[in-house]
Amino acid sequence: RDTRMIAYDIEELINEFDKNEKTTLLSKDEIRKVGNAKATVAAFKAIKCGIAVDGPYDANVTIIMFGDYQCPYSARANEIFELIRSRYRGQIRFSFRNYPLPFHNHALSAAKATIAASRQGKFWDFHHELFKLNTSLDNNTIDKIAIKLNLNIDWFRRDIKDPEIAQLIANDIADATRLNVKSTPTLFISNTEITGCNNEQIDSVLSQLLAKR
Repeated sequence: RDTRMIAYDIEELINEFDKNEKTTLLSKDEIRKVGNAKATVAAFKAIKCGIAVDGPYDANVTIIMFGDYQCPYSARANEIFELIRSRYRGQIRFSFRNYPLPFHNHALSAAKATIAASRQGKFWDFHHELFKLNTSLDNNTIDKIAIKLNLNIDWFRRDIKDPEIAQLIANDIADATRLNVKSTPTLFISNTEITGCNNEQIDSVLSQLLAKR
């Protein structure tokens, strides 16, 4: 693979996150008032991306993880990132992108569930609960998590079926395909691609990047 192309694609995705962080602070009416038509289109595009981002907008390093909620290695990577977020608090921004593998029967439903939960302000709570139970995921487990998190279950079940949520996941999969992602977890830390959940490798890359800042 051409590493220059990887670098270009990652920077493009990071720019997309930047726009998302800025524009989600605005109402649609405020965005419509943007004078530059191109900026307005970019703003709406960013809102529709629905990217899950945790961490400060001005963080020194952005980490992108393409994961699958039924993948045990993605679950392990999520544990590692919880430790990393504590260790480098305020210095990194983390984005989870959905890449449900076709042979995991409930991975797509789980991905839809997290986005449905985000509409009630519980994306990350649902995200972590799914990974805790990833070896026993089914529709009943997903409903139990929704109840445990005190979600409005009727809204939740309605939102899971929303075509807009399916499209958000399709957007993530399209980005993964464009970056030649083949397995989960696949991580991009700035321009460095890491496949799997090697804690030492992840920590080494982060330490080197943060030392340059």
